[in-house]
Amino acid sequence: EKTRLIYFKYLFNKQVVDEEIVHLVLNDKNYLIRAALVKQVQHLATSKRKELVSKFLQDRAAKVRVAALYETRAFDHEFEPTVIELTSDESASVRYLARFLLKDRSLNLADIYRQRLLEGNRISGSILGLSEVGTKNDLPTFETYIQVESVKVKLACLIGIHRIDRVLSKKYSLEFL
Repeated sequence: EKTRLIYFKYLFNKQVVDEEIVHLVLNDKNYLIRAALVKQVQHLATSKRKELVSKFLQDRAAKVRVAALYETRAFDHEFEPTVIELTSDESASVRYLARFLLKDRSLNLADIYRQRLLEGNRISGSILGLSEVGTKNDLPTFETYIQVESVKVKLACLIGIHRIDRVLSKKYSLEFL
């Protein structure tokens, strides 16, 4: 693992990034190697760069998605729908950076989170995002979703409730014991 990372970093530093290397790195299981490639996309042609950024925004590793989000700034509004979608990512760093990149837009992110919850899209990330930008009025939403079977959703609701009302959060935490 470490040897491969050192090798690819060496190639990237020498700016030896061709189609074959890009294909190898895109499918590599080590997220550090994929993240290293994201930092090198500015050396590629614009069309290839857009394609890679788009793929990296869907990567399973949060560190790679964060690095790809930074690269979206060069493309102005082209990746805006994807960045808006990433505001409901399960990773706090991805959600925060996505909201930061959208700060100049006049979007009501709390309403976007509420709508996603109604539609059943990205529930955990939407609950966490709503807890970061929502108000005390959103507590009933968290209390509704804390009753579902998914442990991931229950944990997200517990975190959301904790951010808004610590006493209520303690009550629910004790119930889960």
